[in-house]
Amino acid sequence: MKRELKKLDTPKLKYIKTEIEKLALNIDENPNVTKLQGNNPYYRLKLNFDYRVIFTKNDNILTILIIKIGHRREIYKRL
Repeated sequence: MKRELKKLDTPKLKYIKTEIEKLALNIDENPNVTKLQGNNPYYRLKLNFDYRVIFTKNDNILTILIIKIGHRREIYKRL
């Protein structure tokens, strides 16, 4: 994941950080979060500039584990 983040410019990194913080505050009511199809535990956070954050969540205690961050055309490969 560090490699993908190093490729992004500073405004995009700040935007991603802000959106992840918003996700942590209100994960269940975020309209940009959907569960991925199929038999997997992953969720997708859709960002405005064609990037996605793939993560898992634990309902008992709010824990968000970010799996991948990347462009939408590449993010779903090798999940």
